[in-house]
Amino acid sequence: MIPIFLRGWPVLSTIVTVAACHMDQVHRHYATYREAMEAGERTRGWLPDWVPASAVDIHIQGDIDTNERWLRFDVVGSVADSLRQELVPISADAMRGRAPLRSSGWWFEGLVRRHPANDVALNAELYRGNSRRVARSVMIAFDRASQHIYVWSGADGMSP
Repeated sequence: MIPIFLRGWPVLSTIVTVAACHMDQVHRHYATYREAMEAGERTRGWLPDWVPASAVDIHIQGDIDTNERWLRFDVVGSVADSLRQELVPISADAMRGRAPLRSSGWWFEGLVRRHPANDVALNAELYRGNSRRVARSVMIAFDRASQHIYVWSGADGMSP
C-alpha cells in the first residue's frame, strides 16, 4: 500500500515536468539599451553588437534547448534606415520563424501567420543579415506601422 502522502507524487511530478519544459524560454524586457547592457545581455550573448545604442523598449527571449532567439526593439526612423543598409531584403516566402512561447503580445504575430501571396498583409519589410555585422541567418522585420524591429534567429544553425 502506498502511503497517502506519496499518492499525489506522480501527478505533482508530471506538473513540475511540464512546467519545466516551458521554463526553457526566458523573456526579459528593458526600457533602454543601457539597462540591457548593465544587466549583462551583451556579455551573455543575448543582445547582438549590431543593435543600435539608441534602442528602447527591448524584449529579449531565447530558448536554451533549441537555441532560438527572439528580439524586439524600437528605434527612430533614421537609425532604422541605417540598419537596413547593412541588410539584404527578402520576400515573405523566404521568411522562416515561429513566435516565442508566452510572448504576451510583444511579438509580431504577422511573422507567424503570414500570407506569402500578399506581402503587404505582413505590414513589415523583411530582411536577413548580410554576413558582415549581422549573420546571414538572422531574420529581421521592420514594422511599417511602428518603430518596432523584430529579430529572429533559429535552431537550424542561426545565431545573432
